[in-house]
Amino acid sequence: MNKALRLRINKPSVVYEKFDDELVLINLDSGNYYSFEKVGADIWGFIQSGASETEIIEEISQRYTESLSIIEDAVKKFLSELKEEGLIVPDETQEAESTKKPHNQNTVRSETEKINFESPVLSKFTNMQDFLLVDPIHEIDYTDWPKNKPE
Repeated sequence: MNKALRLRINKPSVVYEKFDDELVLINLDSGNYYSFEKVGADIWGFIQSGASETEIIEEISQRYTESLSIIEDAVKKFLSELKEEGLIVPDETQEAESTKKPHNQNTVRSETEKINFESPVLSKFTNMQDFLLVDPIHEIDYTDWPKNKPE
């Protein structure tokens, strides 16, 4: 993955909701749903703001206690998993390196304020796949909606 290339959520195929510290996502194309929390939720927030891989790694390394190499490896692995599952895609419409600050605009924390780092884990669930893919809403053509009813 190009480190300067920005990332974006694969909308409208992916919908998500945050519940306390956990994020739950559904890929409407595959019928799989996913969850992750803590560092994963922070990374997702940066993706929402259009951050590049490099910016995400920099921001995570400023918030969490761990060596840069461990954080970099964990973030790259997590981003790769998100991409493989079709949850994120490269955003070639945005400039590669802008001065845009990611959504979590905390200043650099001192070592005593940093949070312990835990590698993000993408949990994948396929047990609802049949129900999500059978949903008749996927078979509706919205181009002429709403149609006027005959009088």
